[in-house]
Amino acid sequence: MKYFIIFLLSFSPMVFSEQPKISVDLDSVTISQVVHLVYTDLFPDDQFYIDPVVNADARVISFRYSSERVDFKNYFFSFLTNLGYTIIRKNNSDFIVPAPPERKLSISEDPNLEIYYYRPKYRDSSYLVEILSSLFTGKFTSQHHISDVVPSSTNSAPTDSALAQQSRAEDQLIFSGSHKEVAALKNLLSQVDNDFGQVAVTGVLFEVQTGTHSASALNIVSSLLKDKLNFSIGSATSADSYFSFKSGDLSAITQILDTDSRFKVLSNPTIRVASGKNAVFTVGEDVPVLGSISYSPNSSVPIQAVDYRSSGVIFDISPVIHDLSIDVAVNQEISSFVNTTTGVNNSPTLTKRQIKTFVSLQNDDVVVIGGLKENKNSAGKSGLKFLPDFMKSKSSDSTSSEIILFLKLHRV
Repeated sequence: MKYFIIFLLSFSPMVFSEQPKISVDLDSVTISQVVHLVYTDLFPDDQFYIDPVVNADARVISFRYSSERVDFKNYFFSFLTNLGYTIIRKNNSDFIVPAPPERKLSISEDPNLEIYYYRPKYRDSSYLVEILSSLFTGKFTSQHHISDVVPSSTNSAPTDSALAQQSRAEDQLIFSGSHKEVAALKNLLSQVDNDFGQVAVTGVLFEVQTGTHSASALNIVSSLLKDKLNFSIGSATSADSYFSFKSGDLSAITQILDTDSRFKVLSNPTIRVASGKNAVFTVGEDVPVLGSISYSPNSSVPIQAVDYRSSGVIFDISPVIHDLSIDVAVNQEISSFVNTTTGVNNSPTLTKRQIKTFVSLQNDDVVVIGGLKENKNSAGKSGLKFLPDFMKSKSSDSTSSEIILFLKLHRV
């Protein structure tokens, strides 16, 4: 360590200068050593206190100053400030202590940032944040659902009230960023937060008696429509599970098929659903089914859970609208419960036939989906009761049926 402190006094024949110049040159010293040297050699009459944190600071620095004495304290104060310390004057003493941490400006106080509030018109705020957040360095805050608050008084609104329901459904978005980012975000939101449209879905579910050697239900439908409506829908082979065609009126087609004794209408749902959402149409009943068995902590008595499962005609559809097509996921189920002969006792057995697929259609296309076949075999005997079995006549019957779904999508 080396240091030099030099006082230079300037004299004039007429005037004596009261402000001598100071030259300080310190090399490879600690901060506490600098403070000691300054107060011991330059300000010997000033009392000072060095905080233990300053004494423990092991950083080695170099310090040089050459100017008038009156400016030195301001320079020395700036020097300590840059190192994270400050001088506090109290009771005629200088306290050299760590500088208090600077309070960081909040987003609302920062003049370089702008806060933009937006209420989505068509899309959810979570969707908007998901597709836009990667384009901006600013911060998005969205609130789509507000959790229920336990009422603090009898005057508070109950959680099932209209006010609480409205609060939970509130959808809002807040963005904080630079002025340029806010301007760009406003421009993008006008393009992204657009009306995604709705789809009017019309479906007709048929059970077709095909017989044991007849063609598939799709072949039967294709032949009937070609003969009676002169539709050009191509050919449906036995390996096909669906075909589509253009039609202005689905009801005319169903009326033609309904006159054929082989066709039986099981369901005719009509649903309107927003793009990207899910709609379910159910005609049937909820049947209690035995669930899991549990035990309470203070008792060995088993508790039998009972679940309710829907049966009947269940129509589940989820369309997504694009510029030139409509993608749709379809789940059509026909189910019923029968008495259990195998499995869990006292719990009914669910029998079902289900169509589950994903197709892409143009607006006003009609798609016919099939392939769910069921074969039933029955046998019987006829004759007088007292006759032995070998003298009775035997008969057997075999029937085959297939479920087909007509589905038309119209963009609203």
